[in-house]
Amino acid sequence: MTEEKEFIFEGPGLTPEELAERLKGLGAKVGSWDDLPGNMASPVGIDRQRDLLVKMRDILQGVVDKDQEEVLRCREKIARLKHGGGV
Repeated sequence: MTEEKEFIFEGPGLTPEELAERLKGLGAKVGSWDDLPGNMASPVGIDRQRDLLVKMRDILQGVVDKDQEEVLRCREKIARLKHGGGV
């Protein structure tokens, strides 16, 4: 039977470097929620939050692309109007 180490967070006095060292000492992969030792698991809902953020990014990218196309159409209209062409 393997001995499970206990992780103790000592409040605001712990620097990020000290926290990283403690996590490494527990066998955790620092910078990732994967392979956390013992009962340390990823926060509740983190997978759902990540999925929702990816969807939001995709939606916003679509809006940006659409807006950029509209800007190009407007610039073409302005150029035609400046040079005596019709809209």
